[in-house]
Amino acid sequence: MYATNPTTSNFSSFVADRISEKAREEGAKEDLSNLAGGIASMYVKKNVQRTNYYVTSTYFLDMSLFRDFGRKDLEDIFVLGIFNFFLPLN
Repeated sequence: MYATNPTTSNFSSFVADRISEKAREEGAKEDLSNLAGGIASMYVKKNVQRTNYYVTSTYFLDMSLFRDFGRKDLEDIFVLGIFNFFLPLN
């Protein structure tokens, strides 16, 4: 069961994929959506706080940096990782 507990790297890839997908849905070309996903992945790797419970983990991402740049609508991100899946908790 421990093997199904997602790592920080798994979470970073999950966020990058979601950002790239969202950018494409909003009309961005593939290169731009991949760039956005890559930047998001780098941000996550440096800023995520992971709490490891051995069979599951929680991931917290403080979004205050983006709020400081005018994105007042962004909330902090709190996610549960279990069985190699990620479930947003907020």
